[in-house]
Amino acid sequence: MNIKTSPKSPQPWIGVAPEVTFGAYRVFGCDGSAGDDVILAAMELAFNDGMDVINMSLGGGSSYKLNPTALLSDKLVVRGMALAAAAGNDGSEGAWMVSDTGLGDLASSVASFDNAYGFYRSFTYGGASYPYAPSTAWNKAIDLPTTLVPIFEKDGSLSDGCDDTIYNGIDVKGKVVLTIGDVTRCFPMGSIENKAGDDLIAAWKKTPAGAITWSKDASNFMIEGGGAPSDFSSFGLDGDLRSKPDIAAPGGNILSAFPLAKGGYAVLSGTSMATPYVAGAHALYVEAKKSKPHGDVVRQVFKNTATVSSNSGSKTKTSVTKQGAGLINVLNAIETTSSITPDHIDLLDSVHFMKSVKITLKNNGKRTETYTFSHVPADALNWYANGQSFPSGEPKIEDDYATVKFSQDKVKIPAGKSAKITLSFTEPKKGSATNFPIYSGYVVATPENGNVAVQIPYTGLKGDVAKVAIMDTDKKFPALGKVDSKGKLSAAPENLTFDLSKEKLVVQTRIGSHTPNLSIRVFDDKQAFKGFLSSQNIGNAIGWAGRQKDLDDKGNLVFSNWVWGGKVLPAANATATVSLPSGSYNLVVASQKKLTKGDYPADFETFNLGNIKF
Repeated sequence: MNIKTSPKSPQPWIGVAPEVTFGAYRVFGCDGSAGDDVILAAMELAFNDGMDVINMSLGGGSSYKLNPTALLSDKLVVRGMALAAAAGNDGSEGAWMVSDTGLGDLASSVASFDNAYGFYRSFTYGGASYPYAPSTAWNKAIDLPTTLVPIFEKDGSLSDGCDDTIYNGIDVKGKVVLTIGDVTRCFPMGSIENKAGDDLIAAWKKTPAGAITWSKDASNFMIEGGGAPSDFSSFGLDGDLRSKPDIAAPGGNILSAFPLAKGGYAVLSGTSMATPYVAGAHALYVEAKKSKPHGDVVRQVFKNTATVSSNSGSKTKTSVTKQGAGLINVLNAIETTSSITPDHIDLLDSVHFMKSVKITLKNNGKRTETYTFSHVPADALNWYANGQSFPSGEPKIEDDYATVKFSQDKVKIPAGKSAKITLSFTEPKKGSATNFPIYSGYVVATPENGNVAVQIPYTGLKGDVAKVAIMDTDKKFPALGKVDSKGKLSAAPENLTFDLSKEKLVVQTRIGSHTPNLSIRVFDDKQAFKGFLSSQNIGNAIGWAGRQKDLDDKGNLVFSNWVWGGKVLPAANATATVSLPSGSYNLVVASQKKLTKGDYPADFETFNLGNIKF
């Protein structure tokens, strides 16, 4: 359906682009996910309906730009559209996790920044006001008793309150209990910022008999750590070492529309909040320029003129793999009289290092302009500091930077003209190539007349990316298992004989980084290739695969179970599977290494799972 929005809002703010017409295309049911076919149909329908911008607030796995939604995204941008896609909310998972919907060459993968201010209900205690966010389960204003009772552990630290023995001798009936957050175990009525909790405990110790007063209405509050990249926002790179995400927008602690039955408004967080901000910003830019350039052209302007952020406590800028080109700045984008291409630089790894790159700087203004070039390094992130096979959830931040030399430190460009500059990069010196640190930074061109500076982000990986582990061997993957007729899964001993009428073989894989081609190859006892394993539950074991999360929402290790009943795809280009006869076979799990040609077995990480009889 098409809906005409209005600048008149029941709240004292308006949206990013209040007078656009937007189309709503439902791709999800009440629960679960949506298939690519449904998403592709909605994208095509938006194009056929004459939409100018597609907002894709969709989470998803991370993979390659060859996935269907990314491919269609590029085709639509070529035909005049713009596409903004959420980068994902897997920041706690570490590297290689940008969602695949935004991996197209021309689409915008959108990261999140935390809002500097939030619209919250609050309470007062000891003369100070504390904003709180009601839990999803509660989701309404709190109107409770006024007595506060913090719950402490024996060592004096604040407890999570989930162990009933901690309450021995403490009267909490009819009182407000303060605990430290543990969302995996507890369901609080509301939550406050960490610093606010420390301040509240200090106020309670000073005045334990103080009273809480609960507000009835919401107010504006400054958010602790606001204005910086959101912790939840996913990190790049993609499987081809391309720079993703592209751009960032406010996505943390955003006042948003919500189902009317649940209050109509709620403060929400996620890259799904940031993505429509970019879509709306695109509309503002088009309105200001009174033209409709293709989405990749507008993306370039946004990336050229974004505001780059630093992490709290860091002397350098936040990694490009976290914030992309930086926080979108629509005013800069509209007012700039300069442009710089390409809009990002992929230096790749040490083996394929792009040590010399040409850029083009254009003066779109009405008079001659002199530009000065500079290099702004960003944090280097080490995800494999301990030599492990699966990337850590939090990187070791290193002051390990590339160096950049310019063919000209300054350049004078007449109005409407361009200049080509050669950048000469040198890899960082400190970081160990065996730990594969990902470094990044920004090349900046600053006009001397005070006009808006323009920039290009760059990224690179030190070391040979083909040596980055794909299978999580630290956790003993790949492995063999078996599932019986009742569906019970158990480990399989070596050299086991399977009766496929009673049980099925299971190949277990756990991928810590992308592979262009994950395959499970079946050989007979004479080592003749018989085909690619065809799984009953996943499909044919051949094709690209993105990295997997470490743990699921319940804290269980994430891996894939390829249930096998004896069928194979005889060749990569075959259209039908065949059943193998009874006999002895060897199974080989083979993962193509990144940036390789794909010659088997030289370009693959291989694991022979031994002799199998069925």
